[in-house]
Amino acid sequence: MLTAGPDAAGLFTAGPDAAGPDAAGPDAAGPDAAGPDAAGPDAAGPDAAGPDAARPDAEEPGGGGVLVPLLLSRGHHVRHDIPAAAAAATRPGRPLRVAAPLGPHPLLTEALHARLTEAGWPGGAGAGAGHGVVLAAAGSRDPAAAVDTRRAAALLARRLGVPVVPAYAAPTEHTPTTLPAALRALAAQGARHTAVAAYFTAPGRFATQAADAAPGLAAAPLGAHPALAALLLHRYDQARTTAPVSGARGRLASV
Repeated sequence: MLTAGPDAAGLFTAGPDAAGPDAAGPDAAGPDAAGPDAAGPDAAGPDAAGPDAARPDAEEPGGGGVLVPLLLSRGHHVRHDIPAAAAAATRPGRPLRVAAPLGPHPLLTEALHARLTEAGWPGGAGAGAGHGVVLAAAGSRDPAAAVDTRRAAALLARRLGVPVVPAYAAPTEHTPTTLPAALRALAAQGARHTAVAAYFTAPGRFATQAADAAPGLAAAPLGAHPALAALLLHRYDQARTTAPVSGARGRLASV
């Protein structure tokens, strides 16, 4: 359940005009948004209980369960499957909130950069002219997923200072660019040294497919990176401030 343009795949080049941390869109959480230090599950302690706390149907503000999708962008699962499942699981006195997908977000950019560095990506000014990166994602039938992945590519391009092209292990009408097509797009821009960044939360068929297509460096999936853990907590904290889903239909927390 990982989600991630024409064949020349939106090419993002770093520079003063390149997309910055706000590239995730006006509704995206920026680096100054509530982070892992914001109110967590222990924020409301036993002394916060009011006179209705003993009632099984009493709802504490921000209380109840929170579902955090381990998905990197919007798509069918985020828009339909997860809200529907959450609505079906909702019971009186047991509120359930659904967090936004993880990406795009600057914390994911940090994790991607770290994985590339571990794979041998040159640090400092070592990566410049002649370098490029393919951001390998899963693909989706939802056009919103393509928008989110392009924003993630723009954030990574700014972080690395090189062009970044999004590509998809399972191409669709809305995410048609294959990894070979993305590599050709980079070559047409003069990239002689390319790397593949795995925009996946964990190893699997798509991550293996992306690594096999890499002519050079292939980074590992995001995995258990501290930045990913911090982002999970951030999405959890955000969701606790939203209204719970109703039994009729789910309501997704805003990014």
